[in-house]
Amino acid sequence: MNNWKLKSLGDVCLVIGGGTPSKRNNDFYGGSIPWATVRDMKHEVISNTEYKITQEAVKNSSTNIIQKGNVIIATRVGLGKVCFLAQDTAINQDLRGIIPKRPDQVNERFLFWWFKSIVD
Repeated sequence: MNNWKLKSLGDVCLVIGGGTPSKRNNDFYGGSIPWATVRDMKHEVISNTEYKITQEAVKNSSTNIIQKGNVIIATRVGLGKVCFLAQDTAINQDLRGIIPKRPDQVNERFLFWWFKSIVD
């Protein structure tokens, strides 16, 4: 541990936000892409989501798809919740995906437990 360097999260990770596709457009919902909200953060790993969206919803909204194995955190509603993704998942505006810029230097499990340790 002597050679560890202190860096800000933004130096070592991408912090990617999400969004909500318009609920007025029925073509955006009922697709095959999992779309996570804080309600889906019931366990440490999200393997299923309440809603699924379409590729059209991704193209026409501010949601982003976070690749499986990465950590997501709640940043507004449900502040302090942290989960891994079991599958590629789109996220809403209350969540942020935390993606290591260099996975060989920053481990996703370390990030998960670090976030858990600072919840308070």
